[in-house]
Amino acid sequence: LVVASERADPKLVDLLLKAGADPNARSAMGETSLDWALKFGNPAIIARLREAGAQTGDPYVPPVLHRPQSTPTPEQAIRKSLPLLQRSSTEFLKQSGCVGCHHQPITARAVQAAKSAGIAIDEGIASDQHKAIRLEWASLLEELRQGIEIGGATDRLTQSMLGLRAYDPRPDAVTDTVGAEIASAQLSDGRWHFGGVSRAPINESEIGRTAQALRVLQLYALPGRKAEFEERIARARAWLLASVPLNTDDYTMRLLGLYWSGAEQRRVREAASQLIGLQREDGGWAGNRFLESDAYSTAEALVALHETGAAPAGSAVDRRGAGFLLNTQNEDGSWYVRSRAVKFQPYFQSGFPFDHDQWISASATAWAVMALAPSVTHAGATAQNR
Repeated sequence: LVVASERADPKLVDLLLKAGADPNARSAMGETSLDWALKFGNPAIIARLREAGAQTGDPYVPPVLHRPQSTPTPEQAIRKSLPLLQRSSTEFLKQSGCVGCHHQPITARAVQAAKSAGIAIDEGIASDQHKAIRLEWASLLEELRQGIEIGGATDRLTQSMLGLRAYDPRPDAVTDTVGAEIASAQLSDGRWHFGGVSRAPINESEIGRTAQALRVLQLYALPGRKAEFEERIARARAWLLASVPLNTDDYTMRLLGLYWSGAEQRRVREAASQLIGLQREDGGWAGNRFLESDAYSTAEALVALHETGAAPAGSAVDRRGAGFLLNTQNEDGSWYVRSRAVKFQPYFQSGFPFDHDQWISASATAWAVMALAPSVTHAGATAQNR
């Protein structure tokens, strides 16, 4: 786990190697420390491991990607992706019995974005997914009220509440209870803490966790605790202003957190400029500075730039980013992203392609739908004005 993180430290790798750690120890999946270092791309860590005699385990074989013969329009791309996302979310719930951050909540937001752009969705599946998200937490209300620890609760709660919001913005007993539980997990310095296993990029960053948690407090503020929640959001904003982003997810979520929390426009513009500055020549964004552009990072960045108004649909930044997404979609509507998350959950097929890379790829596909939806609306408005 020392190298399986965006925040891996070469000094810690040196310390373990000097203490006699075996650089070629293998996981149950047959992966070595060098395999994991290569996933994150840090050249200093890779060099240290190779100097210590580290070898790769089972070789990484990227999937064969089937691209369409012609580049789709944003609307065509979304129409291909939506059925796959909705089916996969249903299958994931059937196989796992739980709501996963990388499936139902993020798909809910993609479905809402597509619907807002005038694209038809499967309303029956959407209704079932809405019920599934709500019922999972409704069944745990007593534990939440008593503050009983629920594994990965803050991440799962914030993602679920943002998914519920996409389906139905009205508060109820579930959102009230979850809002109170998220508030109780805030630290005195204003952040929400990262702990446990790193699962980049979805469950990796305190910046992302803090931004999304404060957003839930905003959307589901308890009327009787309005002043308290506002103070909590102010503390979170102050912490975000002082935070130092490390990777694209950090820059993206910091921008959104500052925008949502009402930071000075100057600081929001600075954060947006920093994120725009990370855009690559190919139009995409990468997970970190060592990796190639990918759909998850690109789409997430575009969504943030759209929402904050820093790069609206039709702008040069948006056109380049959307172009990267449209040129990398697969024939079946999916986008492929290689997983960088430690595999601590039992593996199963969730109805999405790419085997062990399927969950991050499903999330990337949902983000891509959200990123392309404004282009559909923009194209419609432009056509009407001609």
